[in-house]
Formats: sequence, C-alpha cells, structure tokens
Amino acid sequence: MSKRDVTGTACAPGIVAGLLAALALMTAGVPPARAHTNHPAPPETTAVAGESVHDHASAAVPAATAAPVGLTERLGRFHPVAVHFPVALLLLVPLLEIGRRLAAGNPGYDTAVGLVLAAGVAGAVAAALLGLAAGGAEETTPLLVRHRALGLETAAAAVLAWVLRGARRGGERPWARRAYLAVLWLAALLTAATGYFGAELTHGAGHLLG
Repeated sequence: MSKRDVTGTACAPGIVAGLLAALALMTAGVPPARAHTNHPAPPETTAVAGESVHDHASAAVPAATAAPVGLTERLGRFHPVAVHFPVALLLLVPLLEIGRRLAAGNPGYDTAVGLVLAAGVAGAVAAALLGLAAGGAEETTPLLVRHRALGLETAAAAVLAWVLRGARRGGERPWARRAYLAVLWLAALLTAATGYFGAELTHGAGHLLG
C-alpha cells in the first residue's frame, strides 16, 4: 500500500497515535516491531499500520546490514596516491641515462641513477598490486582491463630493466647494456600509456585533448 493510502487512513486517532509512537521509538533506536507491539492498531486497520511499520523497517535494513569494508578494498584506495611516484621516476630514469653518458666516469652519478630506478621499480610493483586490489571492487569494463594489463606490463618491464642493469657488469656485456636501455624506454612508454588510460577512468574519455 502506498504512503498516500496510509495518510488517507491516518484520520483515525488510534493509527495516528501508533505511527507517532513508532516514529519516536525508531528515532530513539528502538526497532519498529516493538513499537507496533506496544501500540496495537484497531483491528480493521491492523494491516495498514503493519505495512507502514514494515516499510520503515525495510528502509533501515540496508544501512544496518551494510557489509564491512575488507582489507583488500582499503588497500586499493591507496592506488591513486601510489601511482604518481613510479610514473615520475620511470619517466625520469631514461633522461638520467642520457645525462649519465655526458658524465662518463662519474661513479656517483651511476649510483644515483640506480637508486632512482630502484625506487621506480618498487613503486611500480606496489602500484600494480594496489591497482589489482582497487579493481576488484570496480565493475569490469574494457577500459579497466586495458589499464590493468598495461599496469602489470609496466611493472614487469621495470623489473626486467633493473635486472638487465645489474647484468651489465661495468660495460663488460654490451648486449646487456643495449637490452637494458631498450627495456627501460619500453617501460617509460608503458608508464605513459598506463597513466593515460588511468586518467580516462577518473576524468573520462578525451580528458587530455577534449
């Protein structure tokens, strides 16, 4: 029965008193069923009062029985914060490698580049894991799948670049240096693509040039 029907029958003093009492007890945190028991409605209108109390109870159920937020979902909320660091660092390392060639023979510069890359790799892996946690609570769409795949590929490329960098052995393995630079630039391109599609998820299609 609709609220208009309940209002039409509210002219009976017993129903008005019962509804007001139920409303007062619900506001105080007492379940509506108890209010209905303490203030019975007239026999000819018991169904109407019962339906009114039932509607209020069912409306309160979702808030009272809401599922608690799990640890995975809570961790996923840090994904938008974590992505900024690997994006900046992985785009910076290729530029630092160009500068390293100009500063040849400076071991301190090479060490600094390695530290920046290590931080970028750690950030990329953390952002990818947090992204998986965040994506589990979202509706799966082609755009989300593309962004997730690119994020995992970016993290994998960053880790591979770190491994190849360690395999150079001070220039004794020219193939390792060439492979390292190639994978490093690939990781930078994947980082840019992942960031672009991630922004489409939050800002909408065409956010960059629209």
